[in-house]
Amino acid sequence: METENPFTKSKLTKLKVKRKQKKKKKSLRKKADLAHESESSNQTNSNDTKETQAYISQMSPLEKKIYEIAIEELKTSFNIEKSIGFLKWKQEQ
Repeated sequence: METENPFTKSKLTKLKVKRKQKKKKKSLRKKADLAHESESSNQTNSNDTKETQAYISQMSPLEKKIYEIAIEELKTSFNIEKSIGFLKWKQEQ
């Protein structure tokens, strides 16, 4: 007498469908998170004061790239007005 396999074809199909649904949900969440991050970085840039805008406009291309990376990586914990470069620039002004 053969024992019944707990993983019949229909059960395997259901598992595959569930896995695909989970992957799809994950990818949608990632896309939503990325969209939210880009919105928040844009908001950070739009809230800059005239002083910080002047500082950013005088940056070299390399400094601007570093600034963008800092915003991207540090998100809301980055404050340009507390950065060393900004403070030095402000003292020179």
